[in-house]
Amino acid sequence: MRKKVLIWLYVCFVSTHAIAQGNPMFCKITGQIITILKPVGQLDNSICSKYPCKAIVRISNISDCGSSVTAMPYAGDTIEINFGFTLANTKKALPTMRQHYPGLKKGNRFKAQMEQRIQPGGKNQFTVYHYSLK
Repeated sequence: MRKKVLIWLYVCFVSTHAIAQGNPMFCKITGQIITILKPVGQLDNSICSKYPCKAIVRISNISDCGSSVTAMPYAGDTIEINFGFTLANTKKALPTMRQHYPGLKKGNRFKAQMEQRIQPGGKNQFTVYHYSLK
């Protein structure tokens, strides 16, 4: 019994520590939607062909960037961000999702963890999967 409790405590500590340290490819951001970009050239049946998935966002705060973030934007920068689960209300757009998001509109402020990936040719792509309204 004691061994199980110790293992459980260790797992909880490691999990909490890993979350606190963050993912090496993510930064915590606070941002504001400036412009929502319309889907362009999407001929497939992906969620982004039906609902907007990209927006121009003004970063008001950025912190806790992981060690693999090579192109950290600064507070005041305006960047294009891809939203992995769309900018639409996910109850409508993705009704089978377990966790839902209210959707984002022009002018909304939000908090999120933003992922940075480098695309072929060296272009940076920023993606948000989970967010909360501020």
